[in-house]
Amino acid sequence: MTKLLLVTDAWHPQINGVVTALAKMKDHLERDGCEVVVIHPGLFRCVPLPRYPEIRLAMSAGATVSYQALNRSLATHRRRTAVLSERPSF
Repeated sequence: MTKLLLVTDAWHPQINGVVTALAKMKDHLERDGCEVVVIHPGLFRCVPLPRYPEIRLAMSAGATVSYQALNRSLATHRRRTAVLSERPSF
C-alpha cells in the first residue's frame, strides 16, 4: 500500500477551493488504495489570522519543527495515536 503524507495550511473547517480540491484528491487517492495522512493546522495550537479569523495559523515552539515538537503539538489532539503510529516510510 502506498502511503502519502499531505502537509497543508488549508484544511477543514475552512471552506474554500484549496480545501475542496485537497479533500477530493485525498478521497480519490484513498479509493485507489493509498493511505493518506494529513498534517494540518488543526493538529497544533493555533491563532486566528488578523483580519481573516477563519484562517488559523499553527504555532510552533521554535523556528524549525522537529519530530519531538510535532509529537508535543499532537499530544492534545485526538488523532495523535493514528498519525504517530502510522509514520510513512520515506
